Amino acid sequence: MKIELATAPVSWGVVMKDTPNVPPYSQVLDEMSEAGYKGTELGPYGYLPLDQSQLRDELDSRGLTLISAYVPVNFVDLQARADTYEEALTVVRLLSDMGCKLVTLSDFLFAPHKRSKRAGRIRPEDGLDETGWRHFIKNIAEFAKMCDQELGLKAAFHPHVGSWIETAREVDRLLEAVLKTRTAFEKLSNQPPDASQNAPYHRYIHPICLIFYFCFRAYNNFKTAS
Repeated sequence: MKIELATAPVSWGVVMKDTPNVPPYSQVLDEMSEAGYKGTELGPYGYLPLDQSQLRDELDSRGLTLISAYVPVNFVDLQARADTYEEALTVVRLLSDMGCKLVTLSDFLFAPHKRSKRAGRIRPEDGLDETGWRHFIKNIAEFAKMCDQELGLKAAFHPHVGSWIETAREVDRLLEAVLKTRTAFEKLSNQPPDASQNAPYHRYIHPICLIFYFCFRAYNNFKTAS
């Protein structure tokens, strides 16, 4: 299996669209190219140019290709932050126009105050209730379906601290629910999903999140064994 490595502006400290004191994008793109990378994510909304022609020129001149973007959406309540939902739509349309094949979706970070206060120390009782889970799964399935059918983008999901999908238990429940929805999260062939293969979820990985996931699993297994 061929593994290709890419990078993203977050590796230069460009975490959120309002993160202060970040380097100019021209410097970041130059250093990506100098480091030997051939692909990058888009970064936070508005950091790299959102104009397709300008963005393509900036990337092409450095031998870079846009591969995806990290797109946070409040999947519990899509209208709670209408501005960020519109930003998400702008980004996925840009990805499609740039020839990308994948979008990396995530829950909106730190939207629930109690989750941000307990980030990294989440208990089962801190999670979504059943109504919240139904809304989350319905909304993410519909968003992924729109990306697939209208824009030609498959969807991956990025768990994150401070969001509703953080712990190994929550990741497992999301994957189980998504398999049942048979949405665009399925593997790229049009075969029925097979949980034993996990093929749809290993095509695109943020390594640090994979590390956190297995750390959560190891910690939970240790507590259970003790």
